[in-house]
Amino acid sequence: MVLWYHAASLYNETYFPFTSKVRTHFTNQKAMSISTTKNELLAQIKTHLGNQFHLTPEQIDNMLPSFMVALRGHMENLEAAQREGEIAQIARASHTIKGALLNLGLTDCAELALKIEQQAKTEADTQKFPEIIQQIRNLLSPLLN
Repeated sequence: MVLWYHAASLYNETYFPFTSKVRTHFTNQKAMSISTTKNELLAQIKTHLGNQFHLTPEQIDNMLPSFMVALRGHMENLEAAQREGEIAQIARASHTIKGALLNLGLTDCAELALKIEQQAKTEADTQKFPEIIQQIRNLLSPLLN
């Protein structure tokens, strides 16, 4: 669990002081598609964790189950916040899942979460939240099922 928080803090220091750094990172990553398989996503995550955080394959294999449990929980929290229609809760949940997705190198999904977060904070286009959340769910479905 300590590695999860260490990884999160490293990532936040690297990508969140300036939105432009986030945008640059998003555009430099391989795009995901709904047809991406679980093995392809896991390989992408493992490569990212190894490159970004200098983790050994053994460390990554030990951490992945915890990451997947956390990711499922974050997705459930985002969906619950959307069902309840509480804008502030949607903003918090989207911010949380965005960080988790960036930690795993899943930038396509993180960009969607960022879009929700920004729209929730400005209360703009909130009617699109269910569609965007479903896009995230579709992209992550190989990992969440």
